[in-house]
Amino acid sequence: MLKPGKYLEVVMKNVNWEYPLDVPDEDELSLGHDDGEYREVVNIMNHMKVLTTKMRRGKPISTPDSVNPGGTPQYYQELLPLFGLRCISKGAVNNHDLLLQLVLNNCETDQGSTREIFSKLKSPTLENIDFTCNNLSNLRPSDMSDLLASNPSLKLLDLRWNPINEQDIVYMADAIRNNTSLRKLLFGFDDPSEFPGNWHLLASTVFDQTSLNSAHDSNHHCHLNLEISGIQTHPISRFNMYEDPILNRRKKIYNILSAWNRKRENAAYFESDNISIKHMPQILALLKPFSKHYLDDEEGKEDDEVEPLSIVYEIMRDWKMPELYNYLDVMEED
Repeated sequence: MLKPGKYLEVVMKNVNWEYPLDVPDEDELSLGHDDGEYREVVNIMNHMKVLTTKMRRGKPISTPDSVNPGGTPQYYQELLPLFGLRCISKGAVNNHDLLLQLVLNNCETDQGSTREIFSKLKSPTLENIDFTCNNLSNLRPSDMSDLLASNPSLKLLDLRWNPINEQDIVYMADAIRNNTSLRKLLFGFDDPSEFPGNWHLLASTVFDQTSLNSAHDSNHHCHLNLEISGIQTHPISRFNMYEDPILNRRKKIYNILSAWNRKRENAAYFESDNISIKHMPQILALLKPFSKHYLDDEEGKEDDEVEPLSIVYEIMRDWKMPELYNYLDVMEED
């Protein structure tokens, strides 16, 4: 009789996933098992055959959405997480030229094994990784950056419902700061108490509101999405919504100008930074698309943004441009 562990061993040797191993029939599996157990073994091995077939064809694979500890043999609880770990560690995903999506959720492994799976994912074509509801925490400094570097086509990484801690946030912020390939990074927590206190470090990589220059230099490619059960998503989730990073950058700069306008601080900022009048056309060009946005889509306005005309009026009224005063002095001398 071919037991599940042996099946897994044979499958692992065929790391190129060229064929799925045949599942023994029920008569073979019934030897040495009671009625309920052998049927469970049949189900396990059929499921593993499905997984290996999907891998061979480059289709998404996933572990079960849930495992019932009370009604399933212990080896079943251990088998599929082991499958996930070994198919990664043995190179089954590496250089798979068809695989676009990988679903590895609810693995129910310890932190060390979960981190091992996460750190060894590597594929030139993989675009979507679902790593939700695992035990991912206590990352090593390079785990996140290595994942992004080893998966250059990755566009979506779903890390919701993992016990991400504050140190993990530091490493993730460093990893995505200058990354231009990842387009969406998802986090989720069941309770506000699980929310890392230094989340602002990650949020600031996407939108650093310290100044216009810091906003300009932020990551305009990755959309951070944060969900906490029972409350609204984090405000940072509304930025980097566009596919075009230029539009994302403009929205952030406009958001800062709006915030300063409510305090009449735009002109003061331009003066303190000795910003030349030659930049005025660039500022007006940035405001123009938002002017149309406000006219055509009133419902789409953000609550903390002001009318573009208000920003223009404040700047023109209060900005003491050095070049303008120099020009007036020359006019008076003439």
